[in-house]
Amino acid sequence: MSNLNLQYKVVEPFVLEIYENDKRILIPLLSSGYSQIIPIDIVAKLGRFIIIEEPELNLHAGAQIDMANYLSNMAQGNKKLFLTTHSDLFTIQMTINHVKRNDKNKTLKIYLLNNGKIEEIKYTDKGDVEEIPTISEVIRNQVKEIYGE
Repeated sequence: MSNLNLQYKVVEPFVLEIYENDKRILIPLLSSGYSQIIPIDIVAKLGRFIIIEEPELNLHAGAQIDMANYLSNMAQGNKKLFLTTHSDLFTIQMTINHVKRNDKNKTLKIYLLNNGKIEEIKYTDKGDVEEIPTISEVIRNQVKEIYGE
């Protein structure tokens, strides 16, 4: 990611060395966020078609946005991405990035798999996801709990 403060190198297959300010860091001492981001960064350099399941998993809200920005930037090159997520923040940031770039040669499709049915989720020309039923309903219920009906 653009703000990845660590350097790393793959020394040999399945051996990874991590450095910060030229000082080696043991992998077990990495945060879970870095532990998640570094493999994605490595794989991103290898292939043109990348499948990632829940790249935002275990990342706080700001890091989810950073991950969406990183993956959006990656998709601007010759990379094709297939991502799964449970995060509305991540989904909305991906749509915002796509709409801002206004690249007619790139497509972004959002699908919801819910109770065995697949439906396409629409987004506005500004990047707002109109509604993700599995997320929107939860948020509505929270607001009702806080403020009443």
